[in-house]
Amino acid sequence: VLGPDVNESQLKFSVNKRGDIRFGLGAIKGVGEAAVTAIIAEREKNGNFTSVFDFVERVNLSACGKKTIESLATAGAFDSFVEVKRENFLPVAEGEISFVDTLVRYGQRVQSDRASQVTSLWGDAVMESTTAKPQIPDVVEEPQITRLEREKNLVGLYLSAHPLDPYKLELDYACNTRMVDLKNRAELIGKEITFGGVIVGYREKVGKNGNPYAFLKIE
Repeated sequence: VLGPDVNESQLKFSVNKRGDIRFGLGAIKGVGEAAVTAIIAEREKNGNFTSVFDFVERVNLSACGKKTIESLATAGAFDSFVEVKRENFLPVAEGEISFVDTLVRYGQRVQSDRASQVTSLWGDAVMESTTAKPQIPDVVEEPQITRLEREKNLVGLYLSAHPLDPYKLELDYACNTRMVDLKNRAELIGKEITFGGVIVGYREKVGKNGNPYAFLKIE
């Protein structure tokens, strides 16, 4: 299963030409059907988007606004555009102008210029917009675990990577038990087990005798 991509994803899950399952844009939290319809319609009419600037120059920004673009970027739908990082689209401090704001305004100006231009009496091609592309700010990439948590919040699972990927050797060679083995707990009685995972939940309790204990939820 591949992550969402503005140049390949459909509204729902689909299969690409290579036989891979591509995550649907409509399954991203915060991305509505109207926005996806606008993206796909423009892509089918004029070809794939070549950059994030090309995207905002062409897509209907009334249907695909700032919040939608933020969700698309954070979920990885712009990862094929090498000029930008997911961190470029994160919210900024109150009072600051974000890159997304600047990007959307740029797209609106270009589209406005294009709409106001008319062909000459002789049918010459219209002039291209002279609006300058905004500068992409330098950003520091977040730790992978943070990026993946943002991704999971939007698409419901880890797609581009997994938090345990850096620990593959430890999981393969230092663990004697896998999660599937825990189904047969009777066979584990008296056995010292070692397994690895990600702690995704924790809660403390106090027993009847006053002693504290806790529950860990591990994936």
